[in-house]
Amino acid sequence: MAYRVNWCLVAQGECIVDHDRFPERFADQDSAISFIFDRLGEAPCIGFDAGRRHWWIRATSDAAVETRLWVARTLPFACESEDAMDIV
Repeated sequence: MAYRVNWCLVAQGECIVDHDRFPERFADQDSAISFIFDRLGEAPCIGFDAGRRHWWIRATSDAAVETRLWVARTLPFACESEDAMDIV
């Protein structure tokens, strides 16, 4: 299994404004999580939603939008194309 880090920009009312995934692929989940932690370290307001299993980043604690990051399993490196779907 390989892992990717996905992100989405979410506005009030759970409206997804934009989404994508980082181009990096990881051989294990711990490496993907470390990649997320590297990005969180630069953010002014961060958190983790255990129920939805994603990290969030906000500019302020009362910001109207947030970026969500999560790890998704994908096909193995040799089998994955750019259009491959993430495995939930």
